[in-house]
Order: sequence, then structure tokens, then C-alpha cells
Amino acid sequence: MLTLKLLTLTVVISAITAGRVLENKNAKATQIRDAPGRLICNGGDMEYHVPDLSLFELAFLNPSVAASVGASVESIQIGSNSSTECLAQRYPRLSPSTLQTSSVAVVNFEQCGFTAMLDPLTNTIRYSNNATIKMRLPSPQPAISVVRRKTFLVDLHCDSPTMVTVSTPATYFERITFIGSLPHLGGILLSAKSRQEVRPSFGSLGETVVHIITVALDDPSAGAYDMVGHRCWATPDSNPFAARRYEFITPRGCQQSEDFATVTSVEQRQYVYEVADFEFEDHPSNHTFFHCEVNVCAKADADRAQHCAKSCPSSLSDASDYALSSAAVASHLTLRPNVFIDANGAPRNQSLH
Repeated sequence: MLTLKLLTLTVVISAITAGRVLENKNAKATQIRDAPGRLICNGGDMEYHVPDLSLFELAFLNPSVAASVGASVESIQIGSNSSTECLAQRYPRLSPSTLQTSSVAVVNFEQCGFTAMLDPLTNTIRYSNNATIKMRLPSPQPAISVVRRKTFLVDLHCDSPTMVTVSTPATYFERITFIGSLPHLGGILLSAKSRQEVRPSFGSLGETVVHIITVALDDPSAGAYDMVGHRCWATPDSNPFAARRYEFITPRGCQQSEDFATVTSVEQRQYVYEVADFEFEDHPSNHTFFHCEVNVCAKADADRAQHCAKSCPSSLSDASDYALSSAAVASHLTLRPNVFIDANGAPRNQSLH
């Protein structure tokens, strides 16, 4: 069970004059009922992902006006440790700052001051910590150099079973690019991440590492839009257009082979792709890069419904709306892949040869 509880909201008003910051720390604390963001437990790690809009809705009476005059998230710190490993990153990391619309922190429970308590009745461990979220709102009058700061203290609790599947921490994709033809679809909130998990079997394979890639519509976009996973592929370098590639999810979200990849969707707002670990035959490397494309449609736009329709085997072909690319994903340290990708991009179970 995952829970978030917002303890207090402390508002600090700072006046910036001639390079000086004057603070009034006597602001009244405010209790907020529902905390923003999403908290996920994965083995020994915690993910905290929170869109800016969710914070604006809590912090400001008029979120849209706040966004238009330059409200911003200054920082999100997990625990009291000032280490950069405990500091959330703006997301997507390699996108221009104007297109970074959320913050993401992925930390190990052994970092950043987590405390652990065992519940012997449920055989679970509750990890506890807090996050300090600092926001700023410039004055709507350009001539007045005043910045209002707001600080949230969010209580984080994560329940994890004592026995967990061996996995690596999630790595969020570094770049999300709008490539569609309809400008009004350009501001949709998406996220994508990958992690590795060791499975005793997968498809026709025995013990193997499985890459788990999750692409999701984030709130509030998930309430107004549908999404269909278009395709996913891997390359040995960061170039998504590289000729050497392995397209394990073909157009319209169809897997190339159930022995090597699977697709799971949740209400057209989230797609989970699982692909057995692999190696390019003529390009051995300790890293792999993943790329995905998705189609997005407004729920109220019936004319675009076919653009987001599932079709396997694929019989529809049209341009995608968003392209997503990961950072380098490191190979597993000890377990080598059984799947090899030939020069034509086709997978082969090497254990059968």
C-alpha cells in the first residue's frame, strides 16, 4: 500500500530588492488534505513523481494565472540530506526548461534518511521520510521585484514486502518531443521510464533479465486524452534514427514476438512493454538506448478516435504525436542475454542453438 500525507504548508514571503532577500518567517501554516504526485515502491527504491500543475493547484488560488506569470518549482528535496542524490530532477531532463513540466526523484531506501519499521503481522516494511517542496511566484507587476515563496512539507510512506523481486531502480526517459501535426496536442503531460527485473522464465526463455518500459499519460492530461502506444525500438547508441535497431513493438503497439516481448495497457492511459534482454550480434555493448512513439487523442474528438485505435496485426499507418528517448541503459552485471539481434533486426534465442 502506498500513501502520501501532506503535513503542513508553510508560506514564506520574500522581497527581493537590489540583490537582497528579506524574509518574513511568521507566516501561518496551512493544512492541506490531499498531497500531490505519485509515490511508487519498487524493491529497495522509491519513486516520487509530481507534475507542476498539481503543485500549482495546491499552492495558488488561481493556478492558470500563476503559471502564466512564471510560477515555478524551485526544488524538491527528499529528507534532510542536502546530497544531490536526494534532490528531485526536472523532467524531462534534456528538454528545454520551458517544456519541463514535472519533477522526479528516484532514491534508494538506504539514502536520504529513510527510517524502516517491520510489521510482523503483514510481513512488510514501512519506509518513512519527508519531502520539502519549494515554489516561487513572481509579482504579476513587472515593475515590482517581489517573489512569494511557498514551502510544503510532505510526509512520504512506502510499504514494501520483505521479499522482493530483484530489480534495478527506474530510469526516467531523458527526452520527450512533440512531433505531431496538431499544435493543440503539444502540451500534453507524458512520462516514460525503464527498469530491469530478473525473471526465472520469460516466453520461451529460461532465467533472463527483462526490461520493463512504462509510458503513461500523467494527470491532468489523463482525464482528457487517450493514448495508444505506437512503436518501440532499441539502438546501440543514442541516435533514434540509427539503421542498426531492434523494433520489438511494431506500429500500433503490436509485439514482434510473444517469446521476446509483451504489451499490457491500462485504460489507454498507460502502456507497459516487457522485453527480454538482448544483444546486437555485430555491435556488442554494455549499454542500450530505448525509444518509443505514441499517438494521443482528445476524448471529446470523435474524428480522431481511429488515430488512437488499437490494431493488431497493424493495418493502420499514420504519424505519431510524441517521441520519447531514454538515457543509456546499462547491461546487467552478471546475467548475460540469451537473445541476439541479427543484422536485419530480428531476434534469435541463442540458447536453442
